[in-house]
Amino acid sequence: MSAGAGGRGVRPAMRKFVNLRQIEAFRAVMLTGTTKAAGEMLAVTQPAISRLVGALEAEAGSALFVRRHGRLQPTPEARALFEEIEKAFSGLDRIGAMLRRVERIGGGHLRILATTPMAHGLLPRALALLRQEVGEFNVALRSVQRREMRAWVDAQQFDLALTTYPLDYPAAATERFADVPGVCVLPAGHRLAGRRSIRAEDLADESFVSMPAETQARFRTDAVFERAGIRRRMVGEAQTAVLICDLVAAGLGVSVVDPFSASVARAGTVCLPFAPAIRFEFCVLYPLQRPRARLAEALAAAARRVAVTMQGGAGRKRYKAKA
Repeated sequence: MSAGAGGRGVRPAMRKFVNLRQIEAFRAVMLTGTTKAAGEMLAVTQPAISRLVGALEAEAGSALFVRRHGRLQPTPEARALFEEIEKAFSGLDRIGAMLRRVERIGGGHLRILATTPMAHGLLPRALALLRQEVGEFNVALRSVQRREMRAWVDAQQFDLALTTYPLDYPAAATERFADVPGVCVLPAGHRLAGRRSIRAEDLADESFVSMPAETQARFRTDAVFERAGIRRRMVGEAQTAVLICDLVAAGLGVSVVDPFSASVARAGTVCLPFAPAIRFEFCVLYPLQRPRARLAEALAAAARRVAVTMQGGAGRKRYKAKA
């Protein structure tokens, strides 16, 4: 710089910061090829586009477009600038998608409590379905036995709980989730395995593995056989229906369990519709002292759809459990 009067240097002109509107106008011209089309794209006049692009060129200190055959042709500098701008707009698009997802379903983390039938048979499928619908989210799933659920629910450290119904909990935070008929679980080589369905009288004098005596499932199962006057040989009991299915697969006996647990039974078992129906009821619980997370409500809705599918499959056909 040359010196000025009094020996003081001449200060360079202060440059303005590029604003977003200039960037938008430049991008629109790059995408459409004309200032008229760019103005229509941004809902502004053609002269406004020309002024915005001209201001950006002044800041760049270089022409960004040359006119050829009635269209604006970008210079190499303009193409390089456009590449950087597109990277930024791509990031904004991702942020926008995230905000739309938050608007639909709330935060991206779920704490779930679930009794064994839900945790093993239904929730993995429901979580996979929800991920397809809303994208990625984090989940912390704790599987608890029915008798342990009370303590965990009282601690209120969850966004959603799925458990056997009934449970002493305020009705305003409780939703009935599923009321499904049980299925008969047999060893694959059992004499009844080829049937289309099983009735209580078919299991007369059969070795039977059941839930513990203090559970609702045991009470309802025993009541069905007692009303029918059917005697079974009680050879064992287990705390969860999933474990009962493992004992059946090992050949210890037969049983009637909920279809969610039966769906994850190991190879070597056959699950068939059972009559008279033994009902297994489940419910969804939400926290008491804070609003329901929209992601939790979305998961409950996905789980209901999965439950309907699983119940329909178990009730219509004979199937062998997969490995």
